[in-house]
Amino acid sequence: MAFIDDFSTGLGAELGVQIDAGTLGGVQEVSDRVGSLEEFLGGLDQENLATLDAVVGAGIDLSTLVDDEGAAVGIPGGALLTIAAAGQLSLTQVASAARTSLVAAQDANPGDTGVA
Repeated sequence: MAFIDDFSTGLGAELGVQIDAGTLGGVQEVSDRVGSLEEFLGGLDQENLATLDAVVGAGIDLSTLVDDEGAAVGIPGGALLTIAAAGQLSLTQVASAARTSLVAAQDANPGDTGVA
């Protein structure tokens, strides 16, 4: 599980927050979350991105967001959204740091699936 340890350590150092490696999953799950979050953010205009960043900046975890009927809104990113809210960090900042940490952890641990 060297990958997940390297990823969580790198991401925590990039963002200045403590990260529980056990909440992140394996290489594929982390890669999927990072890619999905980047794609989602890329589809937003500046106004919507600023609104979501303001919500996250207030410490609200978008991974638990529901609509008026109680259905999950489904913003991608999983644990990355939780990390953003806990650190009151912008989603763009978290996505960028996650991509950097993902690449570094993959390069340092070729073939590691990141799961026990």
